[in-house]
Amino acid sequence: GRGSARLAPLRVVKMLNGKPTDVSPSGAAARESVFLQSYRAELAHFIAVVNETTPYEPPDDQLAVIKLMEAIYKAAEEGKEVRL
Repeated sequence: GRGSARLAPLRVVKMLNGKPTDVSPSGAAARESVFLQSYRAELAHFIAVVNETTPYEPPDDQLAVIKLMEAIYKAAEEGKEVRL
């Protein structure tokens, strides 16, 4: 189907029955900027790591995940397997 989306504030419009219809999520969380939500989540994760309620992920592990994601994007772009 056809439609469009906009960030800050989040707004999603979808064609339903031939008419553009606003299908944006509602509620307090939907009205909050996605950027502000990401900062809140990052701070909450940092506090959880400091309080030892969430495991610390070493930078080497994070780098491995980033390399894996880059390989996935490259494979999709080239339409073939990519060796790690």
